[in-house]
Amino acid sequence: MPRHYVLRLRTATASNKGRYCKHPLIPSLMLFTLWLNYAINTETGVTILIVEQKVREVLDICKRVYSIKLGKVAFEGSPDDLRKNKHKLKELFL
Repeated sequence: MPRHYVLRLRTATASNKGRYCKHPLIPSLMLFTLWLNYAINTETGVTILIVEQKVREVLDICKRVYSIKLGKVAFEGSPDDLRKNKHKLKELFL
């Protein structure tokens, strides 16, 4: 079994016209995938790096958060630290 892996979620897919379209099942599949990975981490201890733009959903299952902005770590801390710092949350993700 691997000790760690990277999960890249695609919550929107590009159409052939360059616009983003959303499939109606994507939110449900994303939540299922996140919770499945949470269970894998909890049961096996495997480290999972989740690359995702939907921060609120990911914060619910993470133990640690790293935000990278312009190639540098702009935030490192617990999900609660980030939730409490509304200014930092806006700066990083809006």
